[in-house]
Amino acid sequence: MARNPYELRMDCLQMAENRLQQRFSEEQRRYEYLDDKGINQDPNDYPIYPTDDQIESLADRIIKSMEGDR
Repeated sequence: MARNPYELRMDCLQMAENRLQQRFSEEQRRYEYLDDKGINQDPNDYPIYPTDDQIESLADRIIKSMEGDR
């Protein structure tokens, strides 16, 4: 069954959120791994959880890339 534009946008938002959460988790694990190994980590370098604006921005970029507008 065909999906309407709202469902497609929601899919893109979920895709963007998942990508950014995965990046955050990888950066967090890397930071904590290095910290556990005794390598000094700057607390300012601790990853920041993705904001709603970042998620929307990435979703918009995904949509534009599917439309062919880069």
